[in-house]
Amino acid sequence: MKKVLLLLAMFSVIGLQAQITLTENEMPGIGDGFIQLIDTLPSAGNQQVVFENGANHTWDFSALAVGDTTGFTLIDPAPTPYGSMFPTADLCIQMGDSAWAYFAVDANAAEILGVIGYMDTIEFNMKYSNTDEIYQFPYTMGTSFWDTYGGSVTQYLGFDPGLGFVVDSVRYAETHNESQEVIGWGTVTTALGNFDVLKTQIIDTTYSTVHAYAMMTWIPFSADTSITCRFQWNMRNTGIPLIEAEYEIDPMDSTIYSIGWLMVTPSISIEEFDAIEMSVYPNPTTEVISVELEGFSNFYVRITDAQGRIVTQTGPADGNKTSIPVGELENGLYFVTTILNDQVLGSQTFVKE
Repeated sequence: MKKVLLLLAMFSVIGLQAQITLTENEMPGIGDGFIQLIDTLPSAGNQQVVFENGANHTWDFSALAVGDTTGFTLIDPAPTPYGSMFPTADLCIQMGDSAWAYFAVDANAAEILGVIGYMDTIEFNMKYSNTDEIYQFPYTMGTSFWDTYGGSVTQYLGFDPGLGFVVDSVRYAETHNESQEVIGWGTVTTALGNFDVLKTQIIDTTYSTVHAYAMMTWIPFSADTSITCRFQWNMRNTGIPLIEAEYEIDPMDSTIYSIGWLMVTPSISIEEFDAIEMSVYPNPTTEVISVELEGFSNFYVRITDAQGRIVTQTGPADGNKTSIPVGELENGLYFVTTILNDQVLGSQTFVKE
């Protein structure tokens, strides 16, 4: 009997420490949306956590604050203004009012095909001559690959510098040589909970040039080379890094100026996550909010402020609905997260007035 119990205990520990593997089935689909919170002034402690490595390691990012927020929803590329230029695209992200990024996902890889649209009144078309690979599948500890991609943008100028010739056009081109390697695995802790992750290091050497077209030829105007390092912590069922930090490789300065982290972080499958109906009302509110989850009970509710600090945590809910007093909270934006069995079921925002 003791041997049986010992074996069960050993298998339990192995299960807790098993690393994850990402496949094409972990990638998001049309209609999936994400909110990324950005700590624009990460503390020295959080910067130190970024550089920690290892197998079965725990990275504690629970102290990340919120200096900025961004978000997006994945859409069908076909009806977008430039969809016909990317016939192999499966997904698209609209950036602002007039720019689109196109993606393709298959059993082997997830790739960025290009970015196209308008920057103010200037049209740009950065359709990559060679795609930017985000993942190669299966993606797990030890996965590594090199990738080269790039493109160019040409803009008509018609500028007369008063030197006896006219600068007809300007062309900006960039080429990226990128190495990517999964260097660690374990658990990330954020204000939302604990998540199984793979840690990835990406080193990107970017060569950029500017040429001016005048006197029937392209004339070199400027050239630059920069090297950046990105660290990503990838979890299952999002296709978007849970944590992302970047710094420019400089022997005089390796400061990390911002760390992004996902607000929407489904620990369950995308299909299950999309099917969950979560309601937060009234919104805005002054005294009380009600949180309702269709088909779930005994869940916990965590409320965090715009700096990522936990201000209220309640539960388990009695049934599929719970009411939480918020009258003592300061006016502003807050995030509501519902959790069951250490899994994030849903996340929404509300405004306290």
